[in-house]
Amino acid sequence: MRSYVIRQVKEEIRVLGVAAKKDEDSEGYHIVGAVYRGSLYLDGVMATGARGPDVTEETSEMITASPHHPQIRVILTDTGLLDGSTIDPLALSEATSRPIIALGHEQEATNGVSTEKFHLVVDDTVIPVLSVGLKERLARQVLGMATRDSGLPEALRVSGLTVSALSESFQHNI
Repeated sequence: MRSYVIRQVKEEIRVLGVAAKKDEDSEGYHIVGAVYRGSLYLDGVMATGARGPDVTEETSEMITASPHHPQIRVILTDTGLLDGSTIDPLALSEATSRPIIALGHEQEATNGVSTEKFHLVVDDTVIPVLSVGLKERLARQVLGMATRDSGLPEALRVSGLTVSALSESFQHNI
């Protein structure tokens, strides 16, 4: 596992937020990724399905097959937006060749893996963060550029809203 170098965290750094939602009609999950330029512009959305509960492989395939993959600099996940599914940040980083910032994740690193663990405080809530491939300072800068007012990076907020809407439309056959 390698460390990634981001020379400068620009205002329009392209980040991908990934969220998942359980399909009520089956054993599967809907997975949505939202590509954002920092916290400013939505660049694109990608979606796939998975059997779960581990959706790491399907998520990595969705990302690498996307035309946005070459432009994505960092992938963001949040355990609160995975609805019972799991994404292994170490395996996702390896499969996509991108650093991962996993909010709410407390996985222990294995030997030889470049990870940083730290905590964010958002509205008096302490959130554990696992950064795979980025030093804490860079990970905090990326989160700062990707976040507006809500405390949640825009890419994660939008992917969570989108996967919820997608799941509801499937449930109601819209």
